[in-house]
Amino acid sequence: DVLEEMEPQTQIHIIESLPVDKVADLLEKMPADEAADILDEIEDDKAELLLREMDSESSKEIRELLEYPDNSAGGLMTTDVFSFKPGLTVGEVISELRQKKPEPSELYTLFVTEENDRLVGTFDLRDLVVSEPETHLNQIMRSDPVFLFDNQKIDDIAETISKYNLLAVPVVDRDNLLQGMVVVDDVVEDLINKRRTYKR
Repeated sequence: DVLEEMEPQTQIHIIESLPVDKVADLLEKMPADEAADILDEIEDDKAELLLREMDSESSKEIRELLEYPDNSAGGLMTTDVFSFKPGLTVGEVISELRQKKPEPSELYTLFVTEENDRLVGTFDLRDLVVSEPETHLNQIMRSDPVFLFDNQKIDDIAETISKYNLLAVPVVDRDNLLQGMVVVDDVVEDLINKRRTYKR
């Protein structure tokens, strides 16, 4: 948690000072998008060494994120999202969320997907709270959700979030398969960094 909040140069300094196995353990515990941001800042050889040291699932997820350009929806998105099948009830979803104890940002928007993670709708915590436990998700979900393609640029992302007043937006590929979500905080941070770079 501390490493996530540090400035990039401090993160790199700590990573460079620790053994590879310790760094790999740290990165595995971080959200994949945060770990990808750190690895993007260090030398390719060191990043590859760390990726090989990590468990295969974490490594695969981070590698996929690193393939996206920094200023794209794919490059900004988090893959820590919750998706559910449309036939589940509100009670079943609440029970699952209680068990998994998600981070607050993971609850900004919740997703409904069908086969192969195809996005078919979204809902939020309010929808769950005001609905009866036996209500099915396909009865409360928004079936025409606002979304971003994974290759859309940051200006498009900012415009979409501003236009619809959203805290988070789902990110899909060209087959409408859910890839993750972009959180408004990350977009604001990226725009600020972009502006600082421009001023320099």
